[in-house]
Amino acid sequence: MKYLFFLFLAQQIFAADFVLNIEVGKHFVQTGKIGIFSFTTTPQMVLWVESEDGKYKETIWMTRRFAKQDWAGQSYDKNKIYREYTFPRWVYVFKDNLPTKNKPMPDSVTGASPKSSTKINIKLPIDKKLILYFEVNNAFDENESYPMGKLYDGQPSLVYTAVIDSDFKDKIELKLKYKTNLKGELIENLDGITTAKEIISKVEILKSN
Repeated sequence: MKYLFFLFLAQQIFAADFVLNIEVGKHFVQTGKIGIFSFTTTPQMVLWVESEDGKYKETIWMTRRFAKQDWAGQSYDKNKIYREYTFPRWVYVFKDNLPTKNKPMPDSVTGASPKSSTKINIKLPIDKKLILYFEVNNAFDENESYPMGKLYDGQPSLVYTAVIDSDFKDKIELKLKYKTNLKGELIENLDGITTAKEIISKVEILKSN
């Protein structure tokens, strides 16, 4: 018990307040259609950090729909994860601790899917150099390379990344670098990606005031 207390205390000491700033692009809202019914969707997003050696990793923030496995209009086993293709890379990295309906992500790292540009209060470790990853995916954004019903619900997830040091000053922008495949591999060649590049216009980490 004492060990857990000191572990918790250390996490608080070596964590600081930051702001995740998400600025939406012109394809942030996507129109979907099933049969005669049309509707709009907004993307699922997740931010996590990893140490350079891969020994440390932590989810910082995730949109609630995936985090809670709250898929409307679907009957499924509540002890299994569904729609892994939403975040293939995150699923690969955290494959030993994936959310289910009966075991969702904690409220402390989840939030509703933004409807517009937004700023989200987060905590980040400050005692080590870390790689930031931000994965974003929207359904129904099909194109010629990624038609609906062919493994994906449109274009695959994209991953933005940056490196943050313990001497971080004011802000750092995460840059689009990868698309993913269903194995969770990071692919630098963005051929075939069109409107998905404009889901997000900017994502950055700001020092909290």
